Amino acid sequence: MTWFCEPCVANVDNIQQCELCPNKEGVMKCTDSGKWAHMVCALYSEGIGFGDTTRLEPIITTDIPPSKFGYKKCDLCEDERFAYSGLVMECDAGLCKSKFHITCARKLGFLMENTNEDVKTNPFFTHCKVHVDKDIARPKKKAYRLLMEHLKASSNEKLDEQSSLL
Repeated sequence: MTWFCEPCVANVDNIQQCELCPNKEGVMKCTDSGKWAHMVCALYSEGIGFGDTTRLEPIITTDIPPSKFGYKKCDLCEDERFAYSGLVMECDAGLCKSKFHITCARKLGFLMENTNEDVKTNPFFTHCKVHVDKDIARPKKKAYRLLMEHLKASSNEKLDEQSSLL
């Protein structure tokens, strides 16, 4: 099954931000409230579901109480102004209290997947910089950086093409 980012297919250029985090870049789908959310945020955040679990749409965010948004600080935010926005998750390592936005954790390679098929729990989990396996996080961080560089270059090429048409 081929899958495309919904805002890209719909030619939406001015996405304000993800409903679950303060970041704009990344693959998004429509939520049940008519906004946009990153697929990665939906998959890794507790309490998020999908209206159609086969097509993974819409992302169900209305089941999360509004009090969960913006009340805890993201320990990884690059910009302090956004640290108290969106939904933050805690490190999945026992009693650790580190908190972060899913996309902030993704930038650093902190998102993990359970590859043990015998385990019937959620296959997606997060660790903080203390608990993450650095040998796994390092290539993920590098892959993310390379992806962002590629997307930025592609975006610049698109802008150059549009300006040449003017």
